[in-house]
Amino acid sequence: MVIENQTDENELYFHETNGGQVEKGIKVITVFGPSRVRPGDAIYSAVKRLGLLLRNKGVDVKHGGHDGVMEALSEGLQDSSSKSIGITLDALGKPPSRHLTKEIKAEDIFQRVKLMVTGSDAYIVFKGNLGTMSEFFITWMIQQNALIDKKPPIFLYGEDWKAFIATLAEFCGLTPNDLRHVSVIEDIEELNLRLFAIPNKF
Repeated sequence: MVIENQTDENELYFHETNGGQVEKGIKVITVFGPSRVRPGDAIYSAVKRLGLLLRNKGVDVKHGGHDGVMEALSEGLQDSSSKSIGITLDALGKPPSRHLTKEIKAEDIFQRVKLMVTGSDAYIVFKGNLGTMSEFFITWMIQQNALIDKKPPIFLYGEDWKAFIATLAEFCGLTPNDLRHVSVIEDIEELNLRLFAIPNKF
């Protein structure tokens, strides 16, 4: 595993092909999810399955780099050409996933979120606690306010998100345009198909 304390952020924006050329496209996905899930839990199994589906697809995956969903994803991606990039934070007091391809140590929580949000072509969010929800809302806010150059789709995995988004839309007065780039997906196989149906420009 490669460990870096600092990173060239351009590396998180682009993907290097086998020919050594850098190209734009659907190459980097960020996954947010809880650290409290364990092997045998439904979410853990679903995330590991996602990792298996993304193997050797030429897609690198960024995530928080520690346990729970992050461990499940890294486990599914291990021994493949797709990189499992963990954006870790020593202040959490947790070791990194043992299955990471690359660990990038963030200086603080703000840099950690920035590195996970910027440069991705899609976001996947699994139902989680306050940390996961804050990452989701920050990502959505940045996207909606055009603080990044493009508006990558946000996929919310699981049926429970439907009621949450409906309540949120009513409470906050969200418009259809606010929800245009947010989708609830209930099946991992469908999520995999939707990811690779994303156009190169959005």
